[in-house]
Amino acid sequence: MQKLLSKIKSQKLFARNRRGKRFSSKRLSKQSRIIAAGFGGKGRKSVINPGGNVFVFDGMLAGSPKFRIQLYRFLRNNIPTINSAVWTWSKLSNAPRTRRYDVGISASAESEVEEILTDLERKIFPFHFWRYGGFDALLDTLFNALFTDGAASGELVINPSGDGIEGFYPLDVSELDFELKGGRWEISQIVGDKRIKLPTQTLFYYGLDAEASDPRGRSIISAVPFVAHIEQQLVNDMSKAAHNAGYHRLQVSITPPQKFPGESDKAYIERANSYFDDTVQMMNGLETDDNPITWNDVEIKHIGPSNYSSIGAWYLNHRSMVEDICSGCHLDPFMLGYSYGTTHNWAKFKYEIVLRQVHTIQAAASHLLDWLCEVELALKGIPIRVYHRFDNSKSFGMLEQRQSEQIHIGNVVTMLNSGLINEDRAKNLLEV
Repeated sequence: MQKLLSKIKSQKLFARNRRGKRFSSKRLSKQSRIIAAGFGGKGRKSVINPGGNVFVFDGMLAGSPKFRIQLYRFLRNNIPTINSAVWTWSKLSNAPRTRRYDVGISASAESEVEEILTDLERKIFPFHFWRYGGFDALLDTLFNALFTDGAASGELVINPSGDGIEGFYPLDVSELDFELKGGRWEISQIVGDKRIKLPTQTLFYYGLDAEASDPRGRSIISAVPFVAHIEQQLVNDMSKAAHNAGYHRLQVSITPPQKFPGESDKAYIERANSYFDDTVQMMNGLETDDNPITWNDVEIKHIGPSNYSSIGAWYLNHRSMVEDICSGCHLDPFMLGYSYGTTHNWAKFKYEIVLRQVHTIQAAASHLLDWLCEVELALKGIPIRVYHRFDNSKSFGMLEQRQSEQIHIGNVVTMLNSGLINEDRAKNLLEV
């Protein structure tokens, strides 16, 4: 982040004053090119082509990054457990935020900065029909891509006059390619048959669990496709088994009436059929809360499968598959709506672990927001540092949290009164 900011400064993006020099076309590339604004689109004038609804196996692309990303999107859109895992991670990460600055500024200057950044939020989200989506909508889009594709990327676009940001456009990471040149990774966008090198000064890319040998990142569902296939096969087998066994139904058995002495065969058959038809008509005419009233020659009983052991075994097998999928997505079944008898203490412990993992993801998102705000302020002639922080406060454990905060404040005040730290250090410790 620091290196990227230094490059932007070297490009003279920081104006000297409020009405500094006009933005030179040489400072950032102005050549016309296509910006793939996410979801498989072809820029701001593109036709929306959402991916993930249909997956076509192509043996020529099997194993390639684009192939894997398309598979992950298909799994996310069609398997409820995976869809819930991605949705849960995205919403947990996109928590409320606070913003502060690194220098003491006057109230009037802070008001001006807030006005500038509020205006930036109004125009930063590329889908302008989503009125004032702001950073919330932008982060929601990036988090969804991050946890599905394993990476999130976007490009910052400066307005033609060079005095502000025009927008930030998410890129479809499946269309990006990496090449190592001179010890540095270069990112290019593949548009049709064209390979377009992306400028590092205005590009944002974050790979989840990226490695030194491969900065692309890894999806959180990269470990579950095989287990998901088995889970879906179990669901399919259970559907067929239930269909084959059928459902419980009512069986109405009618004892044929006795033949009267001297009654002809024809008359007896007609009388028996008439009695049968009357009983069928009565049963068909019954409402849900009606009861049949018959002679004792009519028997009504349930018929259906009598052995449920196979269904119980199916439930246990399916539960183990669901737990494997949740484990592969770094979640617990109770967080996706499954009730498997999790204890309250274990649920709190697991949620604390998840929040610690969320914090590492939010750090990258905070750097992105810091960068966008600092560039906007620099173009307005206000070169200050901006810091965003996510608030992951919980509804449970509030008493313990407040007690620990009280102890922390008391310790800081004691160190300040003892002369161990100065006032500025105390404010930093208290984050005020």
